[in-house]
Amino acid sequence: MLLILGVSDLVGASLSIQFFILIFLILGLTSAMAVVPIRIVLQNTVPSEKMGSVTAFSEAANTMALLTAPFVGAVLVSFFSVGAPFAVGGCILLVAAFLISRINLDQPQN
Repeated sequence: MLLILGVSDLVGASLSIQFFILIFLILGLTSAMAVVPIRIVLQNTVPSEKMGSVTAFSEAANTMALLTAPFVGAVLVSFFSVGAPFAVGGCILLVAAFLISRINLDQPQN
């Protein structure tokens, strides 16, 4: 969805405000629903003696992304257009989804 927003701006497509509201509503819901499953996957796959360090790393990565994303987005907007951060974010999500799909999470590591 982010990629759709970014590419539509880069090609100059005109989208209605209702479309933007719907897209951001879906993005907000899916990101909120992703927080709990990520923690459950960590609990089911990480050995208990490493749980603290893995959880800390996960939270640190999340916080670093939240703190740096506005600045990176501003740089992308200043060099390209408003759609560039969305296109880059969508590409990052596609790569992350591909990498995550390659991980075998079926067997717990107790």
